[in-house]
Amino acid sequence: MPLNDAGLVYISNSLQEVLLFAQLHFDVAGSGNDNIAVPGRQPVDWNTPASDGDFGLIAAVTFTSGVPGDPVYSVTLWDDETAGVFYGEFPLTGDSTFDNTGQYQVTAIDFSGTAS
Repeated sequence: MPLNDAGLVYISNSLQEVLLFAQLHFDVAGSGNDNIAVPGRQPVDWNTPASDGDFGLIAAVTFTSGVPGDPVYSVTLWDDETAGVFYGEFPLTGDSTFDNTGQYQVTAIDFSGTAS
């Protein structure tokens, strides 16, 4: 039996308590510390989980100090700004390079409790 909505909301709230920072990578993150595109992690703000537990970013996460035109492959999620626990990697779609000012924005990270 799958989790009901109350269970999914509980899990979503628990995830939001630990998924606090994002890091950008120019290739596969491996253990989380491989292929880091820019130094430093950025804080992440999540929206309130929907009644079915789905949630995503409130606003884009902006990374600066990249080399204009350099590749961007994925974003990883962490519980700490400098060390901590690596919780997962999300390959990015769409624009895959830093802009001409060395900036890159992650505009969506979505979690849903659906299966297929």
